[in-house]
Amino acid sequence: MKRYLLTVAALSLVSACGSGVFTEDGTDGGGSGESGDTGATGFIAPDDIAGQLDSVVYNPGDPATGEPATLEVTGLPFDDGDLSAEYTRDESLDVPGFQAFTGQARSGSRHYTVLVSEQDGILVATSGSGFRGTFFGGANFARQNTFSRPRDSDLSGPNPTVGNVEYRGAYAGVINAATNGGPGVSRIVRTSGDISVTADFTDNQVQEGTITNRRFEDPVVIGDTSGGIISLPAGTALENLNFESTTLESNGTFTGNVLNLDRDTVGSYAGAFAGERAPAVGGVIRAEGHIEALDNAEGPTIFEDGVFTATR
Repeated sequence: MKRYLLTVAALSLVSACGSGVFTEDGTDGGGSGESGDTGATGFIAPDDIAGQLDSVVYNPGDPATGEPATLEVTGLPFDDGDLSAEYTRDESLDVPGFQAFTGQARSGSRHYTVLVSEQDGILVATSGSGFRGTFFGGANFARQNTFSRPRDSDLSGPNPTVGNVEYRGAYAGVINAATNGGPGVSRIVRTSGDISVTADFTDNQVQEGTITNRRFEDPVVIGDTSGGIISLPAGTALENLNFESTTLESNGTFTGNVLNLDRDTVGSYAGAFAGERAPAVGGVIRAEGHIEALDNAEGPTIFEDGVFTATR
């Protein structure tokens, strides 16, 4: 059984080490790498993205053997009254590339949806609840394994690295708005999309990150500031989001700004490359006031907590 642990501790994103470890079976990964590599290291999202999502223990299951996927979550208030809550697998709420789990103490109480994915040693999870006008949730990520840069045998030198490596994958998010989930259930609204990240490992830049084909996975019905109603069906297309170019740290982590199509800053992102020769990348975003169709929504500014994983 694979069992992944994502824990949150008070440590710096770009110098994180030791605590906050995400490993198989929840043990300390330790380990060492070749020259320029790092050992297995725990990472956390910045506080403004992580929100209340303190920790996740995730088993993706095994369809071949019938082993079920499981998820335990710590930090989300009002989910079941226990410090660590077991969430229920709900395939009907899956977003492409992500498994969905739900938590609700009882019918009519706060309902959580968590979207989670593990890819080549990088684990990401986003969560949210829509109830009584108050949002609890967040997005977080962790890495388990060594990290080293891609290599090109055609380059000279003892440890050559390559630039302009492209990664493609999936994106999922939640926004601070509710949708009808049936009797006694007010669910959070999910989003989905595709992610591409181009990394220049030679010049230490993460470049041209873009989330495309974004859309609502759920219908949105929300009051507007003029007293009317904004009603958007599931499948409504949303604006693309871009990652502003940023420095890639020596341990494979990065942080930067999220931009809209007008190049305005609408949020931030963070993540890490994972594995020997960096076969995968994953991370999180928080964007705010970035959905034009909801600009006139009444109440708090609409924001989105999202996660992504991508491979070469």
